[in-house]
Amino acid sequence: MEEKILEKIAFYLKVPFDKKNIEELLKVSYLDEGYIDSFGMIQMILGLEEEFNIKFSEEELLSQEIKTVKGLVNLVKEKMGY
Repeated sequence: MEEKILEKIAFYLKVPFDKKNIEELLKVSYLDEGYIDSFGMIQMILGLEEEFNIKFSEEELLSQEIKTVKGLVNLVKEKMGY
């Protein structure tokens, strides 16, 4: 499941997804590193909510955890019960 989530995030970040670059991708702080802007983040969040049938709370959207790929993956997995 983690790979599917990462694949979707990589799509929004416009980076290639490869099983070989998972560790690098997990370290990305996408806003700080300029992969996407705030509008792109909103699109990504809405896309993830739709794709995985989840809903992020306001607290989660304002958390530091959601600002990194690893944190976002963990939040999605948690929402899905993994």
